[in-house]
Amino acid sequence: MAVLAVLSGMCFSIVAIAYRLGATRGVGPVHVMGTCSLMGTVLFGAKALASGGGMPVLVPALGLLAGATQYMLLPLIRAALRLGPISPLWCVLMLSFIPTTFYSCVALGERLAPLQYAAMAAAVLCILLACVGKGGSPVPGAGSAAPHRIRYAAVLVTMLLVGCISGSCMKELDWRGDGVGGTLLARHRDTFLATLYLGIAFCAVADHVLTGKRPASWRWTAALGAMAAAGSLTGMALLVRAAALPAAVVFTINAVSSIVFTAIVAAALLGERRSWSWYATLACGILAAALANGEGIIGYLAHDG
Repeated sequence: MAVLAVLSGMCFSIVAIAYRLGATRGVGPVHVMGTCSLMGTVLFGAKALASGGGMPVLVPALGLLAGATQYMLLPLIRAALRLGPISPLWCVLMLSFIPTTFYSCVALGERLAPLQYAAMAAAVLCILLACVGKGGSPVPGAGSAAPHRIRYAAVLVTMLLVGCISGSCMKELDWRGDGVGGTLLARHRDTFLATLYLGIAFCAVADHVLTGKRPASWRWTAALGAMAAAGSLTGMALLVRAAALPAAVVFTINAVSSIVFTAIVAAALLGERRSWSWYATLACGILAAALANGEGIIGYLAHDG
């Protein structure tokens, strides 16, 4: 099961690589994820229709909200790619589950462990370290080689906060019972995911129609969209199968493997420049992911032992 969690994280990294390749080929994140979300809507929509049954309106409502907020990340990702390399920004995105724990504390009354407070501090340090480095802009012609650190920090912090909204929507459904001993999320997961992808697709199409922005190449748009869809949908399927492990273990392994794999590919194949702050950012991101779920991991290892 742990291997499935690792593979899931590696699959999610394919989305990051698609964004990075698109940035050098005139295909923005909106067009990449827009294409990906259409495929996700069809797949999970078909599964949801096949399962049948009624559901509370809250399920598709929160799915659409989660999708809309995921769309809001796309312009931020585009801005971050112009200000710095892909590895630090993907590291921040993979930590977006950490603010969700604070939502759970405030809105759902869950107790936070001391290690989770330490995880938030590590996430903040991760963002600061990402902004300290002097990595050049990865997009040719994007401007000054030294990113504007204050703007970069603002973009990364906003990404962290916006990114946690979809996780909070999932947490809300996972907290609410379905009336037969389970949770709304467990019973209507396919519907939630279908409406999430539909929300992204609707916003991306509206953006395309209203702004008139066209990618430099529709061929690359289709290819990178399919690449992102393969990573996103396969990663989600593997993550669901790995759910037999405790959530703390699954999400930690998933986040760490995605951060590390993205960094390796970016450095080895995409020519991403490394510095001490690059390594420190990744190390802090891995530490934050481990601390956020530290109590659950310790409990699992103690029980397993």
